[in-house]
Amino acid sequence: MLSNLCGLEIPSYSNEVIEQIVTDIKYAGYLQREEARVAQSKKLAHIKVPSEMNFFLPGISTEVAERLTQANPPTLASAARLPGITPAAIDALVVHLSK
Repeated sequence: MLSNLCGLEIPSYSNEVIEQIVTDIKYAGYLQREEARVAQSKKLAHIKVPSEMNFFLPGISTEVAERLTQANPPTLASAARLPGITPAAIDALVVHLSK
């Protein structure tokens, strides 16, 4: 341990420990976003989509509505996993289904 000017002892760490701490700090925000995404997916998994739903809604592009119509997803979580389906489209579906 090192001693600083105030007489406090400063612990010394190996380069591996320091590197791990720096890496953890760099990726902390990314990991938080991923945890939030997982929590959102769990919520969306419980929201059912009617089998005969019209996806041509305000806030959903024609291309996205066509993909959703073709796939006919059973839940919002499965809709969110489809290629080209935007978070904004999922938000529009949430608003529509909550009415």
